[in-house]
Amino acid sequence: MDQFVAHKLNFTCEAVTAVSLPRYTGSSLRGAFFGALRQDFCLNKKLNTCLHCPTAEVCPICRLVATVERDSDRGAEIPRPFTLQPVITENNRFEPGQSFSFGITLFGQSLSLFPYAILAIQRMGEIGMGNRAVAPGRFLLREAKVANPLSAIEKSIYSSDTRIVNVPDLAITH
Repeated sequence: MDQFVAHKLNFTCEAVTAVSLPRYTGSSLRGAFFGALRQDFCLNKKLNTCLHCPTAEVCPICRLVATVERDSDRGAEIPRPFTLQPVITENNRFEPGQSFSFGITLFGQSLSLFPYAILAIQRMGEIGMGNRAVAPGRFLLREAKVANPLSAIEKSIYSSDTRIVNVPDLAITH
């Protein structure tokens, strides 16, 4: 039997232009995350779904955010191996220089996709996200940390000052 393992990643970002997020920020973050992954790593952008993609078994997008397992007992599109913890604040508008934070928890073997998550979040900031009717808000990824909320331990795994990325080694287990 596989053991439960999760890696909780917390990201701190700084607005470069005004970032205006909807009241419920999760869908905006999820859409921007998927869009950034698709833009940079999708090999078959002409397909509308990963279900018919011949590279689905090895594609980081299919393995992380558009999960496909054709022979699964639970159906071809299985649950994603991550959860997103949205920006939680009273004010969902961030002016240039202001910081905001959100989290992603990777489950099981999805830790191997961690480098794609970092790259996607950096790309999200370059592309921009939020209210596109006004202008997508751009941001910089300033810091990423791995945290274990059960032990209250937190470790830095990325800083924009050094641009060195460390593999998360602080797991949450059973």
